[in-house]
Amino acid sequence: MKKISLLVSVFVLFAFYCSAQIDLDDEMMNGSTLMTMPGHTFVYEVDYYGEKYDFMVTVNEIGDGIKFDYEMTNAAKTKGSVSMSKDALENATVQNNIFSGGELDLTDQTTVWLSKKVFMDLVENGKSTISTDGGETETEIGDATPMHDYQIYNAISDETFDDISYIYVQSLDGAVAYWIHMSKYNPLILKMDIGWTITLKELRIDP
Repeated sequence: MKKISLLVSVFVLFAFYCSAQIDLDDEMMNGSTLMTMPGHTFVYEVDYYGEKYDFMVTVNEIGDGIKFDYEMTNAAKTKGSVSMSKDALENATVQNNIFSGGELDLTDQTTVWLSKKVFMDLVENGKSTISTDGGETETEIGDATPMHDYQIYNAISDETFDDISYIYVQSLDGAVAYWIHMSKYNPLILKMDIGWTITLKELRIDP
């Protein structure tokens, strides 16, 4: 019985770390992608250990780097601005998930988006490594699975999209999970669960 249990454990680990390569071109034919332009605002619902509020991200610039303003509907009405460098968007494996207001300049971390490196690791190898706490710890994420059923309300066209393509990935223990927009040029986090959750629910243009 112990031998059987050991074999099952080995098989699970093997499956987790050796997921099949994702054919992006083929998978993107099965669903829709989100266009991101300056002026677009992504509205997320945050559930921070029971405290619920909206987190609005308004894109100012997107290209080699990304700049955006944000504001929250939390008790403190936190607001600020973030700039992510080209190198961060290309190579960072560390995330910033703390927003305390003011200006934030990220050169070796990403936030709201994952880096192209992490995204392509998931596409090509089915797994990657990421830090969700600013570099204090690293987490292996794997079992990357393409899906095409993410739903958001698009206030720009007044319609609900229910076929957004994304890659679902989680840690082996299930404590960390991501729903990542299926685009190597725009790997936006649609949803993230790292003990608390953030979920994209609406796209709009704010005046």
